Amino acid sequence: MVRFSLQRRNLLASASQLGTINIWNIKNNQKKLIAEIKNAHKGVIYGLDFTPDGQILASGGDDETVKVWDVDKAIKGKNSLIETLQGHTAIVNRLEFSRDGKIIASSSNDQTVKLWRWRQVSFIKNVTPDAENLLKYSCNFLEEYLQTNKNIPDWLNNPSGKCSVN
Repeated sequence: MVRFSLQRRNLLASASQLGTINIWNIKNNQKKLIAEIKNAHKGVIYGLDFTPDGQILASGGDDETVKVWDVDKAIKGKNSLIETLQGHTAIVNRLEFSRDGKIIASSSNDQTVKLWRWRQVSFIKNVTPDAENLLKYSCNFLEEYLQTNKNIPDWLNNPSGKCSVN
């Protein structure tokens, strides 16, 4: 699993099957390991994502948790774990920050998607939005996904009207 930071374009995070996260400086097409978070998870890490500003990294994996990391602290070799988010009952297989960096969406083999709302330094756990707000958020998330992932089948890019919420 690898993930580029969109804002801090020289940063790349990679994850190992042994639960380690590496942060690389890839400036000038060189690859230099600048941080290593050992034992980030127990087992394979399946999901990584940076906040839009590249300051925070989230990870998820075999241990059914989402973990949130301070990138600059990791680079300085300090304890960088901000929080461990628990609530899934199977492997966390994907996660992604919202465009504004305030929400993490995580999906799991337990057939659920959880939304974790970001508030400055901590998350409000187990956010349960009302149905209308969840639908609006989901439609916006889908629209953003379709706009940024151009290698998906053409039929997904055709507007269907199935996700129009005012």
